[in-house]
Amino acid sequence: MTDGDDDDDGDVAHADDSVPDIIESPLSQQVTRHGVTVRIEIYGDSHDRWILEVVDAENASHVWEEHFETDQQALDEALRALDEEPLEFFGRITQQPLN
Repeated sequence: MTDGDDDDDGDVAHADDSVPDIIESPLSQQVTRHGVTVRIEIYGDSHDRWILEVVDAENASHVWEEHFETDQQALDEALRALDEEPLEFFGRITQQPLN
């Protein structure tokens, strides 16, 4: 092996280490509120943070910029948004985060 080969192997291992492991929360679910049905997706990463995504009937994805300490906090926020802002999820495609 040459010194160049050692550097290449190190870069590959480093690249794999930088990708966080994503797990789906068991709290992910389909919910209907005020006649609006959405899929609540909650994902955990290797940094112990939870990512919240709500997918509406038109398959538009609404992802919160804020990450949550627990998956329960993420679910609570999704349900709060559905109760307080149901029109945000009814046939409106957005590329803006909700918070």
